[in-house]
Amino acid sequence: MTTLGVVGAPVVATADRRTEVPHGLLRFRSFGSAQGLHNLVVLSITQDASGSLWIGTDDGVSRYDNERFTHFGAAEGLPSTLTQVVGVAPDGNVCVGSKAGLACWDGKQFSREAGAGLPPIAVYSIAAAAGRLWVGTAAGLYVRGDRGGFQPAPGWTAANPVHALWADPRGVIAGDNGRVLTSTGDGTWRDLSEIGLAGDRIDGVLRASTGAVWIRSAFHMWRLPAGATRAEDLTEGLPSGYDNVGTAGSMANGPNGEILVGSDVGVVTREGEHWRVIGRSAGLPSLGARTLFVDRDGSTWVGSVGLHQERGGGLLERYDLDNGLPGDVAWSVARDREGTLWVGTNRCLARMLDGTWACLPGSEKRIVRSFVFPPQGGVFLGGAPSDLLYIDPEGHVVSLGNELHRPADHAILALRIGPEGDLWVATKVGLYRLPGAVPGPLEHVTIAGIPDTTRYNTLIVAEGRLWASASDGLAVNDRGRWHVFGTTAGFLSSGIRYIVHSHDHEYCVAYNEAIGVTCFEAEGLTISKLRHIRVADGMITGSVYFLGVDRQRRLWIGTGDGVDVVTPRGIDHFGESDGIAGNDSTANAFLEDSDGSLWLGSTGGITHLRAERYAGPPPPPRVRSRPRTI
Repeated sequence: MTTLGVVGAPVVATADRRTEVPHGLLRFRSFGSAQGLHNLVVLSITQDASGSLWIGTDDGVSRYDNERFTHFGAAEGLPSTLTQVVGVAPDGNVCVGSKAGLACWDGKQFSREAGAGLPPIAVYSIAAAAGRLWVGTAAGLYVRGDRGGFQPAPGWTAANPVHALWADPRGVIAGDNGRVLTSTGDGTWRDLSEIGLAGDRIDGVLRASTGAVWIRSAFHMWRLPAGATRAEDLTEGLPSGYDNVGTAGSMANGPNGEILVGSDVGVVTREGEHWRVIGRSAGLPSLGARTLFVDRDGSTWVGSVGLHQERGGGLLERYDLDNGLPGDVAWSVARDREGTLWVGTNRCLARMLDGTWACLPGSEKRIVRSFVFPPQGGVFLGGAPSDLLYIDPEGHVVSLGNELHRPADHAILALRIGPEGDLWVATKVGLYRLPGAVPGPLEHVTIAGIPDTTRYNTLIVAEGRLWASASDGLAVNDRGRWHVFGTTAGFLSSGIRYIVHSHDHEYCVAYNEAIGVTCFEAEGLTISKLRHIRVADGMITGSVYFLGVDRQRRLWIGTGDGVDVVTPRGIDHFGESDGIAGNDSTANAFLEDSDGSLWLGSTGGITHLRAERYAGPPPPPRVRSRPRTI
């Protein structure tokens, strides 16, 4: 696949200290009193079978149905408004634990009948799996099965408080003061005291998708890999979590297999041998993270002072003026042969070095629409002013193409090293060529059937040929001869703005007019199998500013209202509210990185989208009858 973008050949980046890009900003949506959440001390979060979120606070619980909050307190049957934990029973209804016991929703109100068999004592933790509801109380562990009514968990002999509890199809994990015990649910418990714990009270347990068990106390964090006999102490570098002590849900499995941990300074996740903090500097509005929950759509919810939702399902980070990008418009993006990330902005050509964005000396005060790294080293860049600039490896600046010095709106729009080694220059007033891609005179290129001063927008090299999109047709140079295609070939218009090589012999184009995208096959000089993608097919708008394809062969369409992606399950959409840097996409600003992730430009900055983790749009919601009462 040839990536639509700005460099000649794809580069495989080798991450090291100099080339590694630090994490960007995340987008959060916050909920508080103004949105109907009338108590901001959020202690626990869960999701019922209908998809509604339930938020446990110091003033009862609130249900959020994606539109509004509904408050429930003593008048709705809660035995106490001081909520300690919310969880969901196997039937899909929510249950609330407090110091006065357990109550479960019956479709109309909260009822204590569902807690039959439980003593009226404090409930600290709730977990459900395999048709059973497990409850950690001040007097030990209880379970309710298919026959109804709670009883002490089979084989559980201690009467200590159980603050930490986890249940999944593989079994149950419970924290009994300083001990951790596991069971498959058959009444036989394995005491993990010999794995190297410190003896302090266990406040959180979790089983990761890898099978590893994570164990947390107020002072320690351990990880017990599947099959291991000794736990790893990962406490070093983990911020304190004093506000999480005694709080249910201080750890969660993240949407992409990572472990999320609440702390006094934000959400923390393990990356390799280190902890990464997602706090205020990363976009989290609140200082701490008391409780965490990941919903069925992959959104992470953070309970702190108020409720915060991370947008974008853990896939999106952005770079803009707030975290050091020199310009607020990202026109182009590429990596050089050493793996350094470069971004053409409205203020300079920026590069990432040692974790910081910096302008390339000599490129300041220029709008860099496109740039390319020639074989001899250095960089060519173009945009506005309209001259072609070459900065050699030693930093010497050469201005080329005096014939391009025209009014400011006559800018260079795209650069590309052709298959024969020449540098091709697409401008608003024609197509030019720099023989050998070495500094020298530019040659104006005439193509039969296209006026000499036509606007050229995109240049790509695919299958050994150079393609150029223009306002008067789509041109391809095949072994030195130009051929032009327009409406007679089946395109919706001859005004073609962008082109991308999809895969095999397939290409896709977008138009000057807001009429969508056309994909087609080109074998030799034959255009065939045209298919059109328009607003009626699910595009957010027909106006397109970039096209790109990822390694899963999904087509990404940058528009003036966010980014669409064409998937086998339909067209999905990412907007500024999801975490992209801006809804107004910029021309040709697309790069697939060596790890499969994408870099997308906009007027607002640049977005890093983890497309290698993206599984497509969520399936449509299932039609569900009202949950049965308990």
